[in-house]
Amino acid sequence: MIVMDAHDGSSRSLGPQWDLIAEITAWPGALQLQIIFYLGTTRTPSTMILEREVFPLLKGFKIPGWIANETFAGEYAESVQAKLNDWCQVQIRRTALQAAYCEALAKLFGCPLERSADSSQISFHFSIASLANFVVVIHFQTGPEFPIQMPNITIQTLMSTRGGKCFRAVYNSYPYSPRWPPEEIAERHRAFLTDTLPAFKGLVTQQSSY
Repeated sequence: MIVMDAHDGSSRSLGPQWDLIAEITAWPGALQLQIIFYLGTTRTPSTMILEREVFPLLKGFKIPGWIANETFAGEYAESVQAKLNDWCQVQIRRTALQAAYCEALAKLFGCPLERSADSSQISFHFSIASLANFVVVIHFQTGPEFPIQMPNITIQTLMSTRGGKCFRAVYNSYPYSPRWPPEEIAERHRAFLTDTLPAFKGLVTQQSSY
């Protein structure tokens, strides 16, 4: 086995394997990628992220497969490390944007009823002056493609309708641009909800009459 340090390139032989452990510098913390090449055999390299379960934002990441007879060991190691670095950078940026988005919403809608630990979901009470007695719960949910993909906005009644459940409607088509800063997205959300709430109340009334 040859162990190569990702920082200075040093290595040492420990048997008929080449074991490369690379630290991923884009990720905060000790994220390490291990690739074991089995010398003198056609066995597929063993590739893993050490203690992957400690890094929940790696959910969905797929390690590139090894293409036999078409990829050199060094090239494969570099390609895997580069893909993982790119993934980490995207996830870190998304996480920061989600947090900023939730903070911008909280400034406009007040104290949240609930906020997920990863800032992918946040909920508030909401009402408008023209419908002062009609209070709803609004949920904002971002997905793994945020901000490219717009958040889902759900409006939900506080009280159950005739069907015995709270009535809700999900909106995922409204004025939106991934280039807008979180503060502008939040402002646009509030304008959209102000315009949409009367129609939602009409849906609730219709649902309750059945």
